[in-house]
Amino acid sequence: MKKLAFVVISFLFSVATVFAEEATAKTSESVIFSAMSDELNRSMTQLKMKNMAAPYYIIYLIRETQTVSIEANSGAIISSDESRYRHLFVNLRVGSYDLDNSNFMSENDFGFMKRGEWATIPIEDDYNAIRYEIWLLTDNAYKIALEKLAKKKATLENQQSTEKLADFTKCKATSRISEEAKLNVNRKQLEACAKNLSAIFHEFPKIQSAKVIISSVVNTNYFVDSEGSKHRDNGFITSVEVSAETQTAEGVPVKDKIGFYGKVVSDLPDENAMKAKVRNFAAELSQKVGLKKDEEYSGPVLFDGEASAILFYQIVGKGVSNARTLLFENDAISKAFPREGGFLSGKLNQIILPVSFNIYDDPTMKEYKGKALIGGYVVDDEGVPGEKIKLVENGKLVTLPIGRAPTKDLKVSNGHGRAYGWKAPVGRVSNMVVESKDGQDNIKEKYIQLLKERNLKYGIVITRLKGDGKDSDSDGSTFYFGGEKKQESLLPNPVSAYKLYVDGHSEPVKGMEFENLTYKLLKDIIIVGNENMVCNFVAKDQSGQSACESVVSPSIVVDDLELNPSEGKSVKFPVIPQPVWK
Repeated sequence: MKKLAFVVISFLFSVATVFAEEATAKTSESVIFSAMSDELNRSMTQLKMKNMAAPYYIIYLIRETQTVSIEANSGAIISSDESRYRHLFVNLRVGSYDLDNSNFMSENDFGFMKRGEWATIPIEDDYNAIRYEIWLLTDNAYKIALEKLAKKKATLENQQSTEKLADFTKCKATSRISEEAKLNVNRKQLEACAKNLSAIFHEFPKIQSAKVIISSVVNTNYFVDSEGSKHRDNGFITSVEVSAETQTAEGVPVKDKIGFYGKVVSDLPDENAMKAKVRNFAAELSQKVGLKKDEEYSGPVLFDGEASAILFYQIVGKGVSNARTLLFENDAISKAFPREGGFLSGKLNQIILPVSFNIYDDPTMKEYKGKALIGGYVVDDEGVPGEKIKLVENGKLVTLPIGRAPTKDLKVSNGHGRAYGWKAPVGRVSNMVVESKDGQDNIKEKYIQLLKERNLKYGIVITRLKGDGKDSDSDGSTFYFGGEKKQESLLPNPVSAYKLYVDGHSEPVKGMEFENLTYKLLKDIIIVGNENMVCNFVAKDQSGQSACESVVSPSIVVDDLELNPSEGKSVKFPVIPQPVWK
């Protein structure tokens, strides 16, 4: 009897524990949503300055981030941190759907001067504390929105503009509450992996410095807006990034970086596979130290694997993204903030690729043929469910990724409103898949055959472009407060390439730069491989804000490209060699 009583008590205790855990989770959700919803209702009904417009639309987004970050150098841990924090983002609009304070850039939007849209808030589920922070940021955002709308109206009066577009579109309210996500990693195991990968550089004395950074992040997003949408969804990203630096014989610094990306740790290659790739990476970088300066090259170029994916992202992915043109307060601001992407948006219903190509973007995809994709989401950053869209059909550009800011040709969001960090969402790609009906086996053999037909001794094979899709290796700390900011190049330069001779042997390339590139090179794709490769990476915009991207594409040969030897300024060598890596 006592044994039975003990079993019953244990069972009841287990049930009570489960109920308590569920109640805690529900309490967390209800506190956050209650604070957001209550302050949203108050703001929409009471927030109005005398003789000024009231908000007509508000978004509140609270993003809770849990992260583990580990850095290792020379086989030892530099840092190992675990953190949890919450950010509040406010998108407040005054005016009307036709004309509001958005899609406009004034002098107040320069770098660190940007304010009033996000703040760090308490991680405790304290209703009063969270609601206080929402009130404070909303009040600030409202005043800034009024000021910005006034400046925008003045700018419109002083500028001649024939294009009259609404600033925002209405959307049907939606609701989805995903399960709460928790960061679940073996920190000691990740630390061991970081140490093992960084220790590989001991084998390569020509490399002067190297580091490994492993991070795993879980974002839980709480979203409400004044149209009635309500969402809780999760985002995951786990990465292993390896960077190294050396100098050529002339003293020119050479930096390179590779990465492994997935949603969770199990999406990454196993440690042995990463070790093999890091060892090849270190050997290739070391080899560049003694290479002679390359000669100019003009002819067909093979973009293999990752290099092909980044080419499609930089030209097609960016080209169709950010289709809405901003209004600038003056020419100086326009020059200081050149448009990021959007250069293909005017080519709708035109041929931009060979007719064998089809491209689609699908944020709802989680994997491609068993390989994890990191660019997807359930709802976008404007609360609209993500949709699969055809971008290119039989070589023709047929639509664009659009958020809730309409364009001349597209008026309704297709769930692609995505934000870089704290920036306002714009229409951007997510999981972009490139396919061709003319894929061929043994693309390198076809390439060599082409070189022979052209009477060329060798061709250039590019396997990786600088940054693997990142627009720069800047940390985003540089902002432009005046003058003219340099327009980014169409493609980042190669960091991993080799000469492929017609007899089949190859030689590494020291460093080359593209010349005279335009988006029209897409039409010059003359050979396509039949195997699609998944490339995951973290893209950065011009201010260093980041977003996850995935591109699936085949290797390609592009006809008639120009590559010149890269130039760089030499710096002094270390006075004595480093003491460890011998």
